[in-house]
Amino acid sequence: MTIFRGPGGTGSATSDSDTTEFQEFVVDAQAARDAALAAQTAAELAETNAETAETNAETAETNAETAATNAASSASSAASSASSASSSASSASTSASNASSSASSASTSASAASSSASAASTSASNAATSATNAASSATAAASSATSASSSASTATTQATNAAASASAASTSASSASAAQTAAEAARDAALSAYDNFDDRYLGPKSADPTLDNDGNALLTGALYFNTASNVMKVYTGSSWVAAYVSAAGVLLAANNLSDVASTATSRTNLGAAGTGVSNTFTANQIVSVTDNTNAALRITQLGTGNALLVEDSTNPDSTPFVIDSSGVVLRGLTSPVTTQTGQAGIQSSSIASYAAVVAGAIATNTGTLDLSRSRGTVPAPTIVSSGDSVGRVSYGGYDGASYIELAKIEGQVAGTPGTNDMPGRLVFSTTADGASSPTERMRIDSAGRVGMGTTSPAAPLHVRKDQAAATYVMSDNVGAVTASTSSGFACAENGTVVAFFRSLRDGSGQAQLYNVGAQPLLFGTNNTERARIDSSGAFMVGNTGNFFNFASVSEKGFGYNSAGVGAISNNAATALALKRYSSTGTVQEFWYNTSYVGRIDITGTTTSYVTSSDYRLKHDIQPMTGALAKVAALKPCTYKWNADNSDGEGFIAHELAEVVPECVTGEKDAVDAEGKPVYQGIDTSFLVATLTAAIQEQQAIILAQESALNALTARVAALESN
Repeated sequence: MTIFRGPGGTGSATSDSDTTEFQEFVVDAQAARDAALAAQTAAELAETNAETAETNAETAETNAETAATNAASSASSAASSASSASSSASSASTSASNASSSASSASTSASAASSSASAASTSASNAATSATNAASSATAAASSATSASSSASTATTQATNAAASASAASTSASSASAAQTAAEAARDAALSAYDNFDDRYLGPKSADPTLDNDGNALLTGALYFNTASNVMKVYTGSSWVAAYVSAAGVLLAANNLSDVASTATSRTNLGAAGTGVSNTFTANQIVSVTDNTNAALRITQLGTGNALLVEDSTNPDSTPFVIDSSGVVLRGLTSPVTTQTGQAGIQSSSIASYAAVVAGAIATNTGTLDLSRSRGTVPAPTIVSSGDSVGRVSYGGYDGASYIELAKIEGQVAGTPGTNDMPGRLVFSTTADGASSPTERMRIDSAGRVGMGTTSPAAPLHVRKDQAAATYVMSDNVGAVTASTSSGFACAENGTVVAFFRSLRDGSGQAQLYNVGAQPLLFGTNNTERARIDSSGAFMVGNTGNFFNFASVSEKGFGYNSAGVGAISNNAATALALKRYSSTGTVQEFWYNTSYVGRIDITGTTTSYVTSSDYRLKHDIQPMTGALAKVAALKPCTYKWNADNSDGEGFIAHELAEVVPECVTGEKDAVDAEGKPVYQGIDTSFLVATLTAAIQEQQAIILAQESALNALTARVAALESN
């Protein structure tokens, strides 16, 4: 290395040993500074990569929550439809009982046929009308059952999709955690390197310091620049001394030796034995210049070779530090590499290539990777425009012929900028299999909204897919199968979970949708509530919660409460319809515990209410007697109903119970625990057997009287003929 003074400079050169120390100091100081800067840059890049991976994982998890919620809604809808079918069946049973009552009334009228044939005909017509209504109820129930089956199938498909999406979110979270750990390790290493450099070079000061910049004892060999005397000083362990010698008298060039006695000797002493000759220094070489205009050290490469090459003890070094003739800085390379983005100004190549950005020990320092851009030129910048790319991190792979970009993260101007106003967005792109350039996959806009498959996100998380495949997010827990292990999505308010959807990893395959508090779980369409499950477990469709308070509330809808009570209510249309759409047969069955007790059958024109009556279900079968006396004891009457003052005819329950107790349910004047009436009811179908037996007894009397009358008539005729 040759040391120069300014053009026209005068003075005597220093000794060879001083010059050697001066040169080595400059090299060491420059190398330390460059190492600290490289470490700082690498840490910032690693930290940014970790933050990006973490953001990707959070985005995937949020997407999974949305799809899982949609799957839960479909599952609940399926359950609603199934419950609707069940309640429809219950109402069909009620219609059956009513029709049965009408049939009974018709039978009663029939027993009195001898006195009023016209009344019997009217009752028969009423029974036919009730049968038709029951058939309509049966048709609607079948339709509800079909809808329930379809909704259940859809819910199963969406639940499977939600489980698959959960796996992807878990993998992204693991990758983010690993990247964060690596970034923190790189940051710590870079901080240590910078602190070491900061302890060695203390910067400009007006007087000799007694402590380093951290307030610790000075290290031997520490440096600082004295601004009062414009001298670089070094600490010897006990005092500060000048760290360089005057450049006055130093020769300007290797061929400018006309003023020395021996040119060869001077070149040897200066370490410039000749062009292409290597020189070995046994002591530090220091360059120290006081010049406010010119560079302290200038290297001019007039050929095509590298301007600077720094090696360790090995020659040639496999990982040299190089500055080529174009100013490109290389580590581990002797010539620059062209990648997918061109030739980078700083390049590194080794088995473990990475960059680190490390902040100093001062609390306000932060490791930063700064990618900035202006229009115009760097010395004369102008304002950027909307859509400008201001910074990009590019990832490439070698395909055997050249480097191909496989992914990139790009910062763009996202609107019209102005003074202290710079809207921005981040765009994430990857290269598909079989392609050679990246396509945008996700972006974060200037409002913080995340869009996947869309460039205009309309919500905090907006996922869009233009392909035929399903769009969903996934939450997947691959941990041990236990009763407490699950995966899913949660909704929270101020950090407190208020609702969640999850699948259990206990081997059951259960999917659960919960509202954590005592509030109802609502379901809606067209921004309107359609169904709910309240905190007691009651399920209601088309009403808001007081549906089962029958005595005081009139609401249309369908419900099933936690006590097992199902109800259907309507006002302007049929409350329950049961239907068979292509064949005749049963539309409703009735069971007591595990025993079948009856059904409702329909054909294209009729409805049959079937009650268990097989002889194999009975024993001690005897003819009924005394039926005519029971009929004579009955007290049929007319009346008006309290509810609407309408006319009615029939029996009073407790009076009928005195004659045919099988026809009546409940007790006279009964009340519940709150003192409210528990009313008696009548099923007149139980009168059919009694009325039939009474007609038979009456017919036997009529026949006997007819026989006696005939005999008497014959006697009278015989007497008259005599």
